[in-house]
Amino acid sequence: MKLYSIAFVALVIGSSVILSYTVRSPLVSVIASKHNQTPATLLQLLEELKTEIQALPEEAFSHPKAVEQRRKAICNDIKAVVHQVEAGAYTGSIRKLENAFRNKLAGWILDPWKTDLIDKVNHIIDAFGHYV
Repeated sequence: MKLYSIAFVALVIGSSVILSYTVRSPLVSVIASKHNQTPATLLQLLEELKTEIQALPEEAFSHPKAVEQRRKAICNDIKAVVHQVEAGAYTGSIRKLENAFRNKLAGWILDPWKTDLIDKVNHIIDAFGHYV
């Protein structure tokens, strides 16, 4: 049997009631509190990485004619990892970051930006380690 915790929030505005809920696996909550990490922390790290990718100058990319396509592809990979985190698929998230994502950074981004970004990805992977 798999147990979930459900949190409800009711907001009353005039004569209307808006009800929202969040479903969370207790395992995620226990692990997150044990290691002082939260899924929100992982999502924040991923959003910061995405913001940094979006702010890269054109000269950071190895092929000047494909800058926007590659920037979009990398950001789409980050979005995919975000969706995996939101679904609790931490192992899949790590695999995506370790394989396809790091390979794209290594092949498409030039130093010194590449080294800094790969270090950040490694930091995010280490943070995921608390979940698997």
